[in-house]
Amino acid sequence: MSGGNGTRLDLELGRRLREGLERAPAPEPLPLDRVARRARTLRLRRHAVAAAVALAVVAGVAVPLGTLLRLGPAGRVTGVPGAGPQGPTATAPPSVLEVVCDGSSTTVVNARVKLLPDGVHLRVDNRSGGPLSVSVRAGGRGLFGVRVPAGVSEPEPSQGGGWPVPPGVASVGCFPRGQDQGDTSAYAAFEVVDPEGLWVPWDLQCRGTAVTAAIDQAEPQGVPGDPVEVAREALAPYVGKLGPADTLERAGLPEQVPVVVRLSRDGRTVATVELWPDEEGGGWVVSTVSVCEEAQAG
Repeated sequence: MSGGNGTRLDLELGRRLREGLERAPAPEPLPLDRVARRARTLRLRRHAVAAAVALAVVAGVAVPLGTLLRLGPAGRVTGVPGAGPQGPTATAPPSVLEVVCDGSSTTVVNARVKLLPDGVHLRVDNRSGGPLSVSVRAGGRGLFGVRVPAGVSEPEPSQGGGWPVPPGVASVGCFPRGQDQGDTSAYAAFEVVDPEGLWVPWDLQCRGTAVTAAIDQAEPQGVPGDPVEVAREALAPYVGKLGPADTLERAGLPEQVPVVVRLSRDGRTVATVELWPDEEGGGWVVSTVSVCEEAQAG
């Protein structure tokens, strides 16, 4: 009896369990997509940390591990605090224009050069084996030319310093003796940048024509004083007495040689004076005076 009763009880218990399971609601499916995304996120973060650590080791930079662990969303690493802006940063242009010449072509090593208070400085690597003429142009006209020997040299004006080249696009060419320096295709372009705003333009802004007088003295003697005041005296025979609408000031660069003084009238440059220092007696020697026709005294 006891065995039969036990069997019946087991069967009854099994029946009730099956009925209870049938009445119970179906379980929610497991969020396998969220589990997979979470796993991918953790893997990407581990890979990003490993890559950042490797870069820091290669660069020889000690970066705290806590900083490297502060990662953004999956697949993106945020910038390290204090490391500056992300991406390429602008670098200051060099202060010397590097030029390579081989006798048949001209190559500019750095396409940009910084304008200094005394002008643009050149370093010429002449690989032709003989002397060459170096010419610089800007604004459709030649600015200066200088002869350089074979080898590396840094040509300067007779008074030293740099060359007065205005900001913007210019070009340089190297020419052997007898080659036409007016061939613009033989020049290599470069850019002069003026981050400090040193340049004061002196190009005449005439409504009509201009007159340029070359002051040719057999024995030039320097006039002492400020070059602006010396220029005022030199301009007097051409423009007469200056009025309240006139401004006389140094142009070009603050330390350039020769010194250029410009006369502005109603905001336009109507006259310029070029002055050179007198090496022997001191003072300033006026070399040229340029005046717009409408600014000339009657």
